[in-house]
Amino acid sequence: MKSIFNLSVLSILLFFFACNNAPAGEEAPAGEAQSTTTAKPTAGSEAFTVDPDASNVAWKATKLMGGGHNGAINISAGTVHVENGEVVAGSFTIDMNSIVDLDLEDLSMKSDLESHLKSGDFFDVANHPTATFEITEAVPSSENSNGRQSITGNLTIKGITKSISFYAKVAGSETGVSASTGSFVIDRTEWDVMFNSGALGTAKDKIINDKVALDITIVASRN
Repeated sequence: MKSIFNLSVLSILLFFFACNNAPAGEEAPAGEAQSTTTAKPTAGSEAFTVDPDASNVAWKATKLMGGGHNGAINISAGTVHVENGEVVAGSFTIDMNSIVDLDLEDLSMKSDLESHLKSGDFFDVANHPTATFEITEAVPSSENSNGRQSITGNLTIKGITKSISFYAKVAGSETGVSASTGSFVIDRTEWDVMFNSGALGTAKDKIINDKVALDITIVASRN
């Protein structure tokens, strides 16, 4: 009887952890799009041009019952305005056609997944080839106990614009500036990326978590 009880407890625990296979990261809830007038370049700020070869968005998506994929998307263009080592304004463009998977070794499976991600089931890149992010507010790192800047901006995917906030670590050098966010999590359904969402009544073993982890790296040089 005791062994049966222990087995039942183990089964429940395994099911619980399997169903909580969400990607790790700080939550970045989506809100209504915000005005960009509060994050304009200042008289004392300097403009830096984003380097597409060194800047990207890393992504990780998981299934409810275990498994998942990770990859990257290129940042094709952008400008960051910096004053006293802090970001004050900026925007960048994400090339959705460049989305790649980085964990699959089978080239056929990798190609199939990348094609699926570009299809109407996910990002519909034929109609929405780019996504954008425009800063609406940048809080100085001195106002955050963790020493990072709090960045708020409008993220547009598939023509849908939502406001999100995340933290970024900014570092300057003689030649430019870099910023990295670390992992943060958004809800893909806010941008109508609904394939195999639990909200659609998808079978549990096929559900893809609505939460997706992103990690943005920006490297920019002086104009």
